[in-house]
Amino acid sequence: MECQVIQKHRPEKVKIVAIYVVFGLTWIYGSDIALGWLLHDSELLIKVAVIKGFLFIFCTAVLLYMLISRFVRLLAVAERTEWKRTEEELKESEERFKALHNASFGGIAIHDKGLILECNQGLAEITGYTVEELIGMDGLLLIAPGSRALIMHKIVTGYEKPYEAVGIRKNAEEFPLRLESRNVPYKGKNVRTTEFRDITEYKEYEAEQERMQRQLEQSQKMESVGRLAGGVAHDFNNMLGVILGYSEIILDQVEESQPIYSALQGIQQAARRSADLTRQLLAFARKQTVAPKVLDLNDTVEGNSLVLSESDTQTVVKHACYGW
Repeated sequence: MECQVIQKHRPEKVKIVAIYVVFGLTWIYGSDIALGWLLHDSELLIKVAVIKGFLFIFCTAVLLYMLISRFVRLLAVAERTEWKRTEEELKESEERFKALHNASFGGIAIHDKGLILECNQGLAEITGYTVEELIGMDGLLLIAPGSRALIMHKIVTGYEKPYEAVGIRKNAEEFPLRLESRNVPYKGKNVRTTEFRDITEYKEYEAEQERMQRQLEQSQKMESVGRLAGGVAHDFNNMLGVILGYSEIILDQVEESQPIYSALQGIQQAARRSADLTRQLLAFARKQTVAPKVLDLNDTVEGNSLVLSESDTQTVVKHACYGW
């Protein structure tokens, strides 16, 4: 800056030096010639020459003082101007930083071992505190008790990669946080800048994705069960066809008066009901539309009474059904 000032005022400096040189030469040679004409006494001439030397030193000192004083004033003015310009640039830089700081997505805090030195509006919006309340606050109060040990470990070790924790708002509501910090110099000491991100929506989306994945896996399992049930039902239906066929042949050969005739009818009815059941299983396996119908359990049990007549559960089943 001083070089720029000197270069700027170079013509004036040359002018002052030129005046000084002309004055010096005029004083030295002019005074010697004048004294030689006026004075013929050698002793007096020596005394006058000494006085002339002192006067020359005095005038030189005055000129040097004027030159130095002028340059000092110029440098002082230039320094004040430069300082003012630097101050304005610094102020503009701080305003730009604050604008970017507040416009950033999420909360940002500059802290010294947890003590918040600066923060943006985003952190206030996430936590529910005001910026004024946050500055000077212990940042651990923004973290749920269960995550504070983790946060202190990250601060002490200078950890600089993203990680998750649980935050706590002013209203005591806990919420999931994603944190990422950097160690930075700030006003002559090393501090940490930490970004806070509320990931509640992300966690909800993640949970929904997991729920849908479970539903998909369950539907795939059901589809596998359906295919298995369809295969079993198909084979069972083939066997029931044989049973129904032989029961009809035997019924044609047995008189209705014979005791075995009613037992054969029971076998035939049971086979038909089993065939209905296999048709339902096949419909389920093939994803066909099944038409439900009202069923009287009493009639159903009564129709199977011949099959259950020799069973020990006859009394239990009849009482259970007739008791409705």
